[in-house]
Amino acid sequence: MGKCWTCGNNMVEPTFTCPSCNGLKQLKNLNEEAKNISRGLKNLGEIQYEGFNELKDVFSDKLSEVVSAIEWGFHELSWHLEQQTEVLRSIDNTLRTPSQTQANEWRLMADELSRRGVLDEAEKYYLKSIELNLLDYRTYLGLAHLYIEISEFDKAKSILEKSLPHAPKKEIDYKSYSFRLIGHIYECREDFGTASLILQNAIELSPNYVDGHYDYSRYSSQLSNVKACIPSLTYAIQGNPLYWDLAKSERTFLPITREVMRVLQDFKTDGVNRVNNSIANTEKSLIQAKETVEEALIALDNSGDQAQLVSALEYQKVENNLFKAKQKVAKLTYPELLKLDLAIKEYNNDVNNIIIKASSEKDTYLIRLADKIRNRDQRISIGLKYVFLGGFWGGIPGCVVGFPKNEAFIGWLIGAAVGIVIGLLIAINWEMPGKIR
Repeated sequence: MGKCWTCGNNMVEPTFTCPSCNGLKQLKNLNEEAKNISRGLKNLGEIQYEGFNELKDVFSDKLSEVVSAIEWGFHELSWHLEQQTEVLRSIDNTLRTPSQTQANEWRLMADELSRRGVLDEAEKYYLKSIELNLLDYRTYLGLAHLYIEISEFDKAKSILEKSLPHAPKKEIDYKSYSFRLIGHIYECREDFGTASLILQNAIELSPNYVDGHYDYSRYSSQLSNVKACIPSLTYAIQGNPLYWDLAKSERTFLPITREVMRVLQDFKTDGVNRVNNSIANTEKSLIQAKETVEEALIALDNSGDQAQLVSALEYQKVENNLFKAKQKVAKLTYPELLKLDLAIKEYNNDVNNIIIKASSEKDTYLIRLADKIRNRDQRISIGLKYVFLGGFWGGIPGCVVGFPKNEAFIGWLIGAAVGIVIGLLIAINWEMPGKIR
């Protein structure tokens, strides 16, 4: 008996793909899209997570196959990204002789032929490259991936073993990467004992190798080795939350389902607590933001300006987003909770900016209000001057007109009244064109 490399289904012999894989038709298109995205990304986990969610929605009745396809069906993409790492690109700096340069050119040609699916020609150029340069780890891995794709697992294992002395070392020891592929070959042969030993070597060489820990946990589960499985699974999920989603539907964890589910529930509880704490902190900040925005609204209203506060609009947006977040917390997976937690922390930053903006807007409208009050007082003062002068100068001719008839006082009153009206009209039309509420 064997297993399918890509989807994990049981087969008579180990094989790279199987009839069941044909049901995952969207995987190929999704892989192509992910490869395009990958040119601008360094984190394969991000691409895999988006791919997993998309496929999970389509193939909910075959989640275990989708899980395996996401984990191993992206080997080409995974290797494409691995080749972009600094440690592998730095191999080019060691090329010194014409033969090494020629070997590198053949390797690049083989990579491109493999990408185009011309596997016979690709194999020929990989082998020619190795003949000229036995030291380039990338050539061994490219050839091994090719053999895996054509289900020549014995050849792939042999090439991977030959790659070990040439594996570079930096963030991880790349022997661990080779061991991981060898371990998966043994998994496809259902030899979980050997696969577990191989992956134990991988994580001993590279203790921070997250993918290695995840595979070690899967193989340990098949051996019902809880003490080995749970710590590695925990480390893998901490390093890449995608593995929480994968583990939830992974068939290889069936022998110790209860223990694995407890780990997954602990992670989800932690995620819920994180989100709730972030929501509580943001709500505290929102109280202060609301007070500041309300003060700014009062200043705007008093100023008489017809405008909208930017801070008020942004406050409403954050309040709505926070309300929606609270409604969906319990329904989210652990990776989704982590994303939501980051979003809420960003909301908290937005709230702080809202407080600053509302304070600035409040000050702006208070200044405008003060300017209008000052202008109003000046206009009132000038208006009173016109009224006084109008009354004074209007009263004089009225007094003169009424004096001969012994009605000087009445004449003065009439003249003063006329003068006051004229002065008031002048003040209103010339000096007070605006008003303030």
